[in-house]
Amino acid sequence: MKRYYIKIIWGPHGQNGYPWSKPSNFKNVIGFNKKSYAERFLDSYEFLLYESGKKEKGGVGAKSIYAYGVPKEAQYPSGDKNFPFGVSVFLKKKIDPLNSISLPIIRKIIKRKNIQAHGGLIEVNEWQFNRLHNLIKQSN
Repeated sequence: MKRYYIKIIWGPHGQNGYPWSKPSNFKNVIGFNKKSYAERFLDSYEFLLYESGKKEKGGVGAKSIYAYGVPKEAQYPSGDKNFPFGVSVFLKKKIDPLNSISLPIIRKIIKRKNIQAHGGLIEVNEWQFNRLHNLIKQSN
């Protein structure tokens, strides 16, 4: 069965670099605090990245979906002591988070008011994924 996820990450990473703005040898790695979350994400067919509004180092996130991609392989350790279980990813497309799929549109499509989730993973069905995915594909 194909699994699709929306992965929530703290902002404002989307504007400053992916997924963390600090220099690292572990570029394009999404970190998790539990191995089970990393394994679940690794098992996904494709994913969407959502930048939360939570602050990190003085910035505020865009609260939008701004990228999609595919997981590649486990990356332990991830390079981040708080999120040591990583998954390297390949981003197929990334757009400016400030001009991407906003929270009201996401809520309407996934029919979910609260988009917080354990491990930052929200599983969506194929129809929901395709709707959001097509909106990103059409964006510049």
